[in-house]
Amino acid sequence: MFNPNEGTAHLARFATAPARLDEGARVTLVTDSGGKVLYYRRAEAASPEIATLRTDVARLRTDVESVAAARPEIAELRTRVEANNAAVTATQVALEENLRLRQEVVDLRADLVQVRQTHQQELAVHEAAITELRTSNRDLRVTADTVRTLQEQVHKLTRGGGTDINR
Repeated sequence: MFNPNEGTAHLARFATAPARLDEGARVTLVTDSGGKVLYYRRAEAASPEIATLRTDVARLRTDVESVAAARPEIAELRTRVEANNAAVTATQVALEENLRLRQEVVDLRADLVQVRQTHQQELAVHEAAITELRTSNRDLRVTADTVRTLQEQVHKLTRGGGTDINR
């Protein structure tokens, strides 16, 4: 900032200001209170902290330029990610349907086991009933044969008038 009380010092600096500067040279602009540039002077050597900051700023600019250059790639990657997300969603839907169908098969198998068990129990009851009927039928045949034999013997006795049953 320009200090009017330092007029001689300012005049000396103005007179010693170079007419041309090398590219990239650092300068200090001296302005009045309204912000108007009065003259410039070579900047003093930067402190190590300032030099580090300048290096960091230059590196950050390079990084920003790299990111800006990578924007088309980033956009393409976003498109791919969105496509992959859609594929993942479709796969999840298919997996959920698969799980639902698998559960349905498990339930049907359990029902089939229950039906088989019920069928086996009913079959066992029917088998027992058939066995009982066969036994009753055999007993009935034996009884019928015995009755027939007895009838024949009664018939012989009543015809023959004899008392001997074993004849």
